[in-house]
Amino acid sequence: MKVQADIANPTPNASLCGDLGIVSGSLVPWAWSQYKVVPTSKVMRVNVKCSKR
Repeated sequence: MKVQADIANPTPNASLCGDLGIVSGSLVPWAWSQYKVVPTSKVMRVNVKCSKR
């Protein structure tokens, strides 16, 4: 998957640096478990650059 964004993390003690994936997904209620419901999700690959590393 191609990097979709470059992000700068200027915090002094950054813990999230480098090549990361951000995921957004939907939840399926337990009451719907008997149905064939496919939850949707989106993924974005980002490159986070930290100033102190």
